[in-house]
Amino acid sequence: MSSIKKVMTLQRDTIKINNPLENSSLLRQKGELKVDYVTPIHLRPLPQRDTIIQQESADSGQIRQPTIAQIRYRRWLREQELLVGGNRYVEPRNDIIVDTATIEVTQGIVLPSREINNHGTDWITVLLLIVLVIFASVKSSYSKYLSFLFQSLINYSTTYRMFREKNYNAMHCAFRLDLFFYITLSVFLLQAVIYF
Repeated sequence: MSSIKKVMTLQRDTIKINNPLENSSLLRQKGELKVDYVTPIHLRPLPQRDTIIQQESADSGQIRQPTIAQIRYRRWLREQELLVGGNRYVEPRNDIIVDTATIEVTQGIVLPSREINNHGTDWITVLLLIVLVIFASVKSSYSKYLSFLFQSLINYSTTYRMFREKNYNAMHCAFRLDLFFYITLSVFLLQAVIYF
């Protein structure tokens, strides 16, 4: 236990010595460390690369350079692997066909044209402007009714009270909101039918 390094910490008025392995589960009862050794993995030998092998001569200690014939032979071996359709060279194309037909042009140059299906949708802009005016009038005139309407989605008592009170203001606002809904739904369905 004396071979384990202890850590000293300096506080304001005391020095405290901590043993980091004192309460560790790595210690056995005898005070030795519990270390599990993993069996070593044997690596396979690395494959030999296709490079120039430089041999050292035992006499002079110098590196022998490959001869020109050896370099040429190694390049030739590499070229044998580069085949295009079974041949070393690309075969030329000889299938050029010249058409000798004559075309008589009686008119001027005619360019192909494609008609664009342009649906006149300028009236939708006016309709959406009317819908915007309707919604703005509901928002400015009947804001209290709109707040009660959204509260009625959650609160049952508000729903029941709005159902009992069928005064002019509530009916007029409901009519405008119905008109807003019918116009926007019809424009949406028309656009969907035109697009699909």
